[in-house]
Amino acid sequence: EIHKGHSANGRTIQRMFRGEDVSTLIKICNDYGAGGVSVAIGELAPGLQINLDKVPKKYAGLDGTEIAISESQERMAVVVDPKDVDEFMKYANEENLEAVVVAVVTE
Repeated sequence: EIHKGHSANGRTIQRMFRGEDVSTLIKICNDYGAGGVSVAIGELAPGLQINLDKVPKKYAGLDGTEIAISESQERMAVVVDPKDVDEFMKYANEENLEAVVVAVVTE
């Protein structure tokens, strides 16, 4: 099934990321558009522990491979310093955006 984008979420993410308070927290980011979780998160650092069970899913019953390669629009993977996670989550919550910790940078 072709994913239908949600342009309002895309604009909200852009607005949030442009804010100086948020942009200074983000070390690196990538979108889920081409390659899904495996690419969006996999390109962020040389070493990661990814918990696919934490990745929000649009459809129930997806297996690990389907989650790993599932592409979607208006979703971003970001790296923030562990001390800044709560602050980043606060900004996402203020924008009514779902934000979930799904990986830890190990290298």
